[in-house]
Amino acid sequence: MHRYSQFKAFIAILKASFRSILSTPSALVFSFLFPVIFIFIFGSFGGGKGMHYQIAMSDNSDTSNEVYDSIKANPLISIVSFTNSDGITDTAARRKALVKDKISAIVHIKNKRQRECHCGFATDIFKYNKFHCPERLASTFKTGCHSLCLFC
Repeated sequence: MHRYSQFKAFIAILKASFRSILSTPSALVFSFLFPVIFIFIFGSFGGGKGMHYQIAMSDNSDTSNEVYDSIKANPLISIVSFTNSDGITDTAARRKALVKDKISAIVHIKNKRQRECHCGFATDIFKYNKFHCPERLASTFKTGCHSLCLFC
């Protein structure tokens, strides 16, 4: 007795479906030609420019990182600065631009030597101290993110 083969059953179903498509001309048009026509019609609307994204960097981003260099070199991404005349970052204007879709994202690139606690406080993993977090200093028995945080 022959063993049942999943692959042979798959090939048989594939052959039968291709025969049914090729036997009906309208099925052939709607299966192959119609999607190609839609690609040409809707592809002509964009003007060939593609998408261009504007992003902002967070205050403590590592700008000496390779990731920052590749973002800066990418022609589809431009980095927008939100520094005022004093050289201080205007975080309110940056957040407002994000909410109003003037920028696509606020990107934070971590230093390789830094980890971040759930509460957002960056710690140096080589100089670990259990009291690194300002919230943890106030109360060593604090619950919330510190009960889940591996670095607190």
